Amino acid sequence: MFKNLKILCSLFALFFLMIISSAQERTYIYELVNGDDNTYYVFAYVTNVRSGPGINFEIIDKLKSGAEVQISEKFIPGQNTENYTQNRITTYWLPVIYQKDGEKKQGYLWRGNLSFNQMRRGATKFIYGIHAIETYTEKSYDDTFYGRNKYKAELKILVNDSLVARKPFLTDDEQTYTKGNVFDNLGLKDIQNIIRIAFFGEACAIPTYYYYFAWNGKEILELPSRYMVSDAGSYYYTEKFIFPSEKGGKPGKIIMKSVEMEINENNTAAEDYITTKRT
Repeated sequence: MFKNLKILCSLFALFFLMIISSAQERTYIYELVNGDDNTYYVFAYVTNVRSGPGINFEIIDKLKSGAEVQISEKFIPGQNTENYTQNRITTYWLPVIYQKDGEKKQGYLWRGNLSFNQMRRGATKFIYGIHAIETYTEKSYDDTFYGRNKYKAELKILVNDSLVARKPFLTDDEQTYTKGNVFDNLGLKDIQNIIRIAFFGEACAIPTYYYYFAWNGKEILELPSRYMVSDAGSYYYTEKFIFPSEKGGKPGKIIMKSVEMEINENNTAAEDYITTKRT
């Protein structure tokens, strides 16, 4: 099953190197491609709407966090080259259309001030984005210290367009794509919604992280996170959560199951891989 992963990983690595190079050193997680949603929320607390794609253009309006904007048909993925860097994030300007004060308006917004995919339940908006890329000191397996870049991300919750809660969190900056989902309480008592935010590592040995949060109507509670990773057909590890209302779930508990597979170097067994399962 995993013997073809080595070839696939090499192809994926080459593919992403080509894309990142063509993106002119932009922060790749912000790249938009054909097929992506074209409607987003403003993530920044306040952002300027400009008359053109750059900070030298006139400020024609301001939008607050939670405002909804639609990307104009003027934008063609892969052909926009007007970049801007702030807090070590480099991405482009987007032509947008939005409604304000009963009028249809248009202008340009910097992609870094917008959320990722939309999440909403009634009057409640779940908005997440990245404030900055920062370097943190970490300790390696051999007790040496090194600098590691991380996304300084944040989840915000707005009710009737008023900010009522926020939860900052950190994640690695090697991931190439992100997506958020909002669920019901999945059987957890006194919880309204579960929010899952995934940062996908689509190349070998780069993990995919899943961050979970619970919304109880007053505050955001941080739940355990999980991850998965594989490396060129020699190693595979994945974790799975089972919530109370899901098959196999138990009241008041989040069960984690993991599967680890690694190549059997001794080849003393009939199987090429050694599999370890834990609960």
